[in-house]
Amino acid sequence: MDYADIRRFIFPTDCDTTLCLNDFDYIANYVDKYPNAKKVGACVGYFFPMRDINALKRNKTFLNAPSENAVRISQDKLIYYQYIHYFKEIAPKIPYYFGNLDIIIDNFAFLKIKDAFLKDKRARLEYFKKLFQGHPCEFD
Repeated sequence: MDYADIRRFIFPTDCDTTLCLNDFDYIANYVDKYPNAKKVGACVGYFFPMRDINALKRNKTFLNAPSENAVRISQDKLIYYQYIHYFKEIAPKIPYYFGNLDIIIDNFAFLKIKDAFLKDKRARLEYFKKLFQGHPCEFD
């Protein structure tokens, strides 16, 4: 079984649901997760490196000062790092079996509501409810 097979495989969960990696899009398709000093010209902020959802739960998001291990943020990617910051708030409310995955995003849906997402907690909650529809989450 290769990685493509694993991405297509439908895993049963102990929550009477299934999980298929190909059912989701991941934040790594849009941002750097690890230090990237050589890739970013105009830096507008710094972010803690991230591995997966479990690591995001334990670590900081935005950093006040640069460091060797910081992810440098360009203006065009800032909105995605803001997304990650808000994802961290709901991460404890999603099922544990997402923990070792990368941060999940529906980029098309997110970009349609990005302004409301950043300003309105209810818009964020509705977005995340839809993103994790069919999985037992503790959003309410």
